[in-house]
Amino acid sequence: MFTNKLWITNGVKKVKNPAKYPGVTDVYQGQLQPNHDFKHQTTNFQKIKNSLEPFNIYPTEIYSATRAGKSCFTVGFSNPDIIGAELNKAPILVWTKYEGEAYGSGQNFLYYKSYKINTTIWIILTHDDISRIFEGEDPDTVIQQRLQLMEILAQINQ
Repeated sequence: MFTNKLWITNGVKKVKNPAKYPGVTDVYQGQLQPNHDFKHQTTNFQKIKNSLEPFNIYPTEIYSATRAGKSCFTVGFSNPDIIGAELNKAPILVWTKYEGEAYGSGQNFLYYKSYKINTTIWIILTHDDISRIFEGEDPDTVIQQRLQLMEILAQINQ
């Protein structure tokens, strides 16, 4: 756990801990509880969680706060076998959601190694796509191929 750290990292990329912004309330830092309320991000959380479970990667930690009435959080996903062996090992993947003050503003990304992947893109990836990424294939290439295939299928179904 990286409780009370200024930065949350996956070992390569780092994002600011939402609990460290000025004027935040409802701060929680620690182990992700099963009943955590992700509000309107619950569906995205479930899709991300379900996409990672076949790879033995689970949500293990969360840093959350409310800022200007908006929910902000960062979730670390780790392999518990690795974490058990190396207590301070960084999460494999980090999901961060910051709501901006204007409608539709904010950030909603996953960080894997040095890659920043939009959450709406991650949740359309298949098990095979994610497997290719974890096996070292360039995520940008995998994502581009998935989007091209989806475009072709949409044209066929018109």
